[in-house]
Amino acid sequence: MKKYILPIGVALLLILAGCGTSGKQPVSLGQAPKVQDQESEREIIAELKQTATETPERNQVKQEITEQPEFKDGLHGKPSESLLELLTVQQVEGEAALQAIDQVYGLEEFREEGILFYGDESNLGFWIGLKKPDERLNQIVDILQKKVDRGEILAKYIHFFKNDFTEAEQRTLTDQVAKALKQYVVNHYNPDAVSYSASVDTLTGNIQIGHNFLENEQMEQLKETFAGYNIVFTQEGRMIPKEGEPDVKYPEEEYTAQPIEEGSIIVSVGDGRFLTDWTYFEFKGAEKKLKAGQRVIVAAAGGIMESMPAQGRASFVELLPDYKPDGADLSESIIALKAISEAEKKSNFAPNIGSITYNSEKDEWTVSISQDEDYELTFKDE
Repeated sequence: MKKYILPIGVALLLILAGCGTSGKQPVSLGQAPKVQDQESEREIIAELKQTATETPERNQVKQEITEQPEFKDGLHGKPSESLLELLTVQQVEGEAALQAIDQVYGLEEFREEGILFYGDESNLGFWIGLKKPDERLNQIVDILQKKVDRGEILAKYIHFFKNDFTEAEQRTLTDQVAKALKQYVVNHYNPDAVSYSASVDTLTGNIQIGHNFLENEQMEQLKETFAGYNIVFTQEGRMIPKEGEPDVKYPEEEYTAQPIEEGSIIVSVGDGRFLTDWTYFEFKGAEKKLKAGQRVIVAAAGGIMESMPAQGRASFVELLPDYKPDGADLSESIIALKAISEAEKKSNFAPNIGSITYNSEKDEWTVSISQDEDYELTFKDE
């Protein structure tokens, strides 16, 4: 059975949260070029020559990919010729290169020698970067050239270049950055709401930090700690409120006569967490700040753990006005509570509240619910 390797692009991203570190001093990744056109700046150290004019086996693999449900259904992205070629490169040239590297170096051992990555659709191919090329490079070239000669692979999709650092060095530096970030998390007044990521760009050696909490002073300290590296900071989601600032925004007006489609309905509130959109969010003081039936917009801290219900953390919650149409006696939040109560009688499975609409002619509300099944409940406005 054929298997696909999904595109990883030109940068290795490691999401770290409390990850271990080697404790070593920062490694030197050299002075990689900080330019937009990375490909033009790479020092090519070896090339394969296209000798065969026909590649029947490769063409067969390409045809098989087009017939795969995953490709047809868009699992890898919208079907296109460029995507088809990218997946073919991964399955043909990429697999051939990995086998050759494993034969000569050993895949694990290669981490100490260089880096490997797939290019994207605009930078197509399998890239092999070596810090200190030696005779083993010639062995790999010989193995792959024979495959080119036999028409098994295309030469143009395998690239050999000189790189200033190895994957092992990249990972060591990433661990060191994560360790430094963790110290800020430990000392944060609300560490449960903190989210951060650390990575080192495969081509440039730039340190990339994503966060929702770092202040300017802390960013300057990180620059000093890792002097000699270019650090790119990116805010991920909404910033955590500073200590003493509210983490809940209440509406200026309690009610609105206009229906609201954004946000979601809180189904339940417990000690330090709440449930909405089939996701339990950890949120400090939730039981004092929020109520079931309210419509909210949630700023998540970090990723969402897939489960049923899913689990995540919230750094900020915005409460939206309660929808109460002109002429109605009840409001959306009251109807939502009624619907939640009825849903809990039907099943132990957590409900998810969808649309809530009011019919002025019938003077009744309709609530769509997803639970074990999708259904609707109707309530008189009284």
